[in-house]
Amino acid sequence: MQWRRLIRHLLAWRPRHQVLSAEQSQHLASLVQAMEAQHGAEVCICLERRWPLAWAVSAATSRERAVHWFTIERVWDTEHNTGVLVYVNVADHAIEIVADRGLNNCISDAQWQRLLEAMRNWFVREDYVGGLQHSLTLLRDLLQQQLPREPSTPNELSDRPLVR
Repeated sequence: MQWRRLIRHLLAWRPRHQVLSAEQSQHLASLVQAMEAQHGAEVCICLERRWPLAWAVSAATSRERAVHWFTIERVWDTEHNTGVLVYVNVADHAIEIVADRGLNNCISDAQWQRLLEAMRNWFVREDYVGGLQHSLTLLRDLLQQQLPREPSTPNELSDRPLVR
C-alpha cells in the first residue's frame, strides 16, 4: 500500500479555480487552438488534482493514470491517430505525455523525454500555467517539424484543459 501517496492525495484537494482559473483555462485553450492550426496533431491537457482512493493506495503510476485519461477522454480516437495527452498529476507534481500510435514513427521516445524534462522544472514549482505555456510552445515546435498540418485536418478534441 502507498501510504505516503494516499496522504498526499487526501491533502491535495483544492477547488478547480485554485489549480486553474477560468481566465487561465481560456488562455490555455486559445494556445492549444493556435498551435493545432500549425500541425496535424490533436492536443488535450488534463490536470488531475488528486486520485480516487483506490488508485492512490494501489501501485499504479502516473503513467498508468495518464493512459487512463487518454482512454476515457478518447484522445486515441482521432482520424489520423495523432492525439496527444499532456497529463499533470497535481498531488504528486508528476507529468506525463501520452501520444497515439500515429505519432510513433514521427517522434522518438528520446524527443518525448526531452520535452518532459523541460516541463518538470515548471511543475515542481507548481507553476502549472507557466509550465503548460512553455511546454505547449515546445510541443508545437516538435509537432510542426514532424507532423505538418494538412488543410483538411479537423479539430476533433476540445481545446479547453480538463481539471479533474
